[in-house]
Amino acid sequence: AFPTIPVLTGQMAKLAGVSLQDAMFNVVAWSRIENDVFKQHELADELVKAAAADGTASGKSFWMIGKVVFKSYSFETKSFDADVSNGALRPLGLGALDDRLARGIQYVHLTLDKLQITMPPADAKAWLNKNGGNLSYRVRTLVKATEAKFSSSGPVLTVELQVVELLSDDAVVTVKDPRSVVYRIVLPKGKEGSETAAA
Repeated sequence: AFPTIPVLTGQMAKLAGVSLQDAMFNVVAWSRIENDVFKQHELADELVKAAAADGTASGKSFWMIGKVVFKSYSFETKSFDADVSNGALRPLGLGALDDRLARGIQYVHLTLDKLQITMPPADAKAWLNKNGGNLSYRVRTLVKATEAKFSSSGPVLTVELQVVELLSDDAVVTVKDPRSVVYRIVLPKGKEGSETAAA
């Protein structure tokens, strides 16, 4: 499920051991939605109530969206490895306010450096040709929240990637349509990822 940002902030508060009120205010302040501190507190109060009434997923695992760029094929590792310096993931904003709140949180992506598309050279050449030489993909990824911090430098959420779906150009990220998945990578904890190419 795609949790709303108030619900996600609630998860972060539990991980960090802080009150939901303090966590929500921190996210609101860093999202720059309101510059007035009184309005920031009022909005935080409203979002705390919204989180309590929200029915979206509240577990530690949730879906994020974004972009991942892969490096050129490596004959040494027989894989396309993720370019960790060129890509970004964030929670899906469910509405304009939610989307702006999502940008008030910094995200650290564990295991992104382990993300790779592994296949023999001949298959890699055919796969690359089939996809027009594209190495940049929109992605939908299942992550697990592992740590949260609220400090003077802003709220930070650390997540571990579990499943990454590379999507076609015409895919709707909110719709789980297998036909839109170009490639699916599973990253079990403590193991190398296993990959499944779309038919």
